[in-house]
Amino acid sequence: MIRITVPFKNLTRNNDGFSLLEIIIVLTILSIMSILVVPRVSHYLSSSRTNFITATTMIAKTFDDSVLNNNLNFLIIHLHERDLDFTDDDTQDVLQRTNGLSVANLDENNRFVDSSSKLLSRQLFNNSFILKKVLFPDGTSMNSGNIIVPFYPQGYSDNLIIHILVNNSDEWSIRIDKFQKEPVIQRGFAVYAENF
Repeated sequence: MIRITVPFKNLTRNNDGFSLLEIIIVLTILSIMSILVVPRVSHYLSSSRTNFITATTMIAKTFDDSVLNNNLNFLIIHLHERDLDFTDDDTQDVLQRTNGLSVANLDENNRFVDSSSKLLSRQLFNNSFILKKVLFPDGTSMNSGNIIVPFYPQGYSDNLIIHILVNNSDEWSIRIDKFQKEPVIQRGFAVYAENF
């Protein structure tokens, strides 16, 4: 048997609940907060998530196109910072881009041209998704210019890690493994490990 003390009985006996006015005020405040906050949060989540999906899908599609169509494709990672040493007047349009990904092939003059496949069209990112740096298996890195990654018809590419800065504060990495089609996304700036 449960025994209820006298103060608790008095508390529950005199409780009339919330008035209609109090409920309306609380609902109004919650509605205003949701109108202001929800679009910002969903935009933040959707834009960075969409950019990651775009980047990883493009890498996987490049792998697929190389194997299925027996093509030598080049994934070009355009870092956010332009390479200042790259000032040749006869430069190729593909290599003039920043902060994005392109898939290119070599033409008869050994110049890079965008892939003819619509599925592999270039993707440029806004400043909330910055391609900051690329790490290579030998421990070297690049933080400006273009990194050209070959995808061979035999089904492999090169190992590397792409560092990405989201909204100028969140650090992420995309790891491309030489024999795996799907790149791996991880939180934080990953570093090269010997058994990568």
